[in-house]
Formats: sequence, C-alpha cells, structure tokens
Amino acid sequence: MVEWVEQWSWWLMGGSLLFFFSSLIVVPLVIIYLPEDYLQRESALFKQTPVIGWPLIVLKNLLGVIFLLAGIVMLVTPGQGILSLLVGLSLVNFPGKRKLESRILRNPKIAKAINGLRAKAKRPPLRGTTKSSQPKP
Repeated sequence: MVEWVEQWSWWLMGGSLLFFFSSLIVVPLVIIYLPEDYLQRESALFKQTPVIGWPLIVLKNLLGVIFLLAGIVMLVTPGQGILSLLVGLSLVNFPGKRKLESRILRNPKIAKAINGLRAKAKRPPLRGTTKSSQPKP
C-alpha cells in the first residue's frame, strides 16, 4: 500500500490541483449562466430529435458524473466541493431530481451563496430558491 501511495502521490496531487483550479472557473460560470427559471421548467434536450437529443443527454450525464466525483474528492481536498456536487447534480438525470435540487437550493446559506454569485454577475436570482418564491399548488 505504501508503494502505491508513493507511486501515485504526484498524480493524485496534480489531479487535485487540476480539479481545484478548474472548479474555480467552471462552477461559477455554470451557476451564473443557469437560466433564472431553471428549477421551474423542463429540459429542452428531451424535445429534440433522438439523433441529436440522446447523445447530448449521455454526454451531459457523463459530465455530471465527473462533476459529482470531483465534488466528492474536493470535500476532502482543496476545491469547491459542495458547488461542484450541485453542478453535477444539475447535469445528471434521475427521478426526483428537480425536487431534490429545489430542496437543496431552498437552504438559506446555499441560496444566498448562489444568488450572491449571480448578483455579482448582474444576473437575476434563481426563481424557486426561497420558500416564498415557490409556485402555489
């Protein structure tokens, strides 16, 4: 085990640094450019033709899994672990995804961080990130 750590430590450290610096750029950009009604609308990818739609869905899910794994790693290494997990979660498709995202984004600390980042970029806050902005049934 010690030999394995010695052999791969530089690669692990390099990968951690790569994820750290790329997350500083990519995660805020994804959050800033999310449509303000992201939590309240359906994905347009499903409405495209299968020839274009399915490969894009597979690619989007693969990218989401990469962000999820990187976010998990960044929880214990330098990086924006929680934001990377949120971005990965927003990219992966699974039943109940919107409900889970809404629940997470209604957390006051998370909503404040995300909407503060959007405000600095002169973008409107995400609709649905506060309990008062939820549509009434």
